[in-house]
Amino acid sequence: MLMKEMSIQPLLTNTIFALSVALLFLMATPTFVMAQETTKLESPTPTGKNGAIVTAWATGLKGPQGILRHGDSVLVIENTTGTILRFPLQGGASQKFAEGLKNPAFALSYKDTLLVAERTGNSVAHVSAQGEVTRLNGTISDPLGMSLTAEGTLLVLSHRESTIWCFRPSDNGWIMDSKPFATPKGGTKYGWRDMAIGKDGSLYITDELSNTVLVRRPGADFAPLGVVLSSPSGLTFSPDGVLYVTEEGTGRLSRLTTNGTVEVLAEGMGKAREAVFLDPKTVLVTDRAGGNIWKVTLP
Repeated sequence: MLMKEMSIQPLLTNTIFALSVALLFLMATPTFVMAQETTKLESPTPTGKNGAIVTAWATGLKGPQGILRHGDSVLVIENTTGTILRFPLQGGASQKFAEGLKNPAFALSYKDTLLVAERTGNSVAHVSAQGEVTRLNGTISDPLGMSLTAEGTLLVLSHRESTIWCFRPSDNGWIMDSKPFATPKGGTKYGWRDMAIGKDGSLYITDELSNTVLVRRPGADFAPLGVVLSSPSGLTFSPDGVLYVTEEGTGRLSRLTTNGTVEVLAEGMGKAREAVFLDPKTVLVTDRAGGNIWKVTLP
């Protein structure tokens, strides 16, 4: 009986050792996976280019998309919460300006009020100076970019159909035209995002699918500007009339020329959605994935 007990003891010792090694391996494995996941979730590291400097202006937001200067404030559209936040021009703590919007995206100022594209609402919201929300009559499939013409009409872009619709102001509110203002040459398609109107009346559009900027000059059809971008998104003009574009694929803010030259001023800003000028040297850019607002100081 003693000999049997002595022969079993080495077996038990080896078994305990093997189980200990397996347990240590299992304990170490989640740590390795978590480290990999943490690395994937790290915040982007923005970098200024060609003399520009990038700093954080606001953090911790929920899906910021649209951004605009509205009087002496900066308004940020939170797509995730359906909320508009008001910031002082110099940054700092925000206040809630309006809520209850349906996946809002881009917006623009009209007199002392706001017009906001509601993506899941397929509508354009009107937000009063007191933050009260009403909606324009008319349905637009997945509205996104908006612009006001020199005549005071409102142009709204359908992202899902790549068409542009026109609303005209009247004593009874905004009246939507029965036919589109502009459509792609080959028919409706998915992919247009933002638009901007130049001083000469040229209409510029970011196209997600062709990864470029389209331009329709007065009396002509839409044509590529001749630039290759990575998921272009927002368009804005500087106070001196130069066109700037954001790219979600690279997190870039770039300056464009009319002949298609691209000058990168900042990159690595997450999914750079839209940009707005505070002054000739200061641009704010929304990062819809990282929840940040980046400040780009131009040289």
